[in-house]
Amino acid sequence: MSKRALIISGIILLSFSQIIFGLVFYPIISQEIHYRLNNKSAYREEPKAAAENDQFKILIPKIDIASEVIPNINPLNKNEYLEALKKGVAQAKGSALPGENGNIFIFAHSTDSPFSVQNFNAIFYLVNKLIAGDSIYLTYQGRYYKYIVESTKIVAPQEIKYFKSSDKTPSLTLMTCWPPGTTLKRLLIFGRPAN
Repeated sequence: MSKRALIISGIILLSFSQIIFGLVFYPIISQEIHYRLNNKSAYREEPKAAAENDQFKILIPKIDIASEVIPNINPLNKNEYLEALKKGVAQAKGSALPGENGNIFIFAHSTDSPFSVQNFNAIFYLVNKLIAGDSIYLTYQGRYYKYIVESTKIVAPQEIKYFKSSDKTPSLTLMTCWPPGTTLKRLLIFGRPAN
């Protein structure tokens, strides 16, 4: 093969790999760009009131999240939770609901490889931006519930004790895969009621 043919082949392979990289990580990149460009979003204010017909939603002003929460999803049933995560985020079956005592466990963005990232929503890609003191709101049956982030933690996927908590103290836990586009670890965000 001539030197020119090798250079052309290299350029083609490099271009193809850049296209594949862009397609695979587009959700992550687009969310990060949106976050950086929209620091002055109008939505970053505290919600005023929940509508009568608001069933179950999560709102995180800092990162412009507003999503439906699919209730009562078994986090150990892959088929069930993968279907729910195509529509929004999921509340773990057996965890509390807003207004109840206990931990509300909400999870999103679960993929089996970077190549399937585009098959799922990118709702929780930016939860790593949350720090202690940030606000999270849940709407449930026409009422708003405000939570304040207390801490974050990265854990192994096998650590399921967080959604099987028997503690009756009102709290909120958000979970997503970490790093984005992988299932290597889990990022947990812990919150407590604002009042």
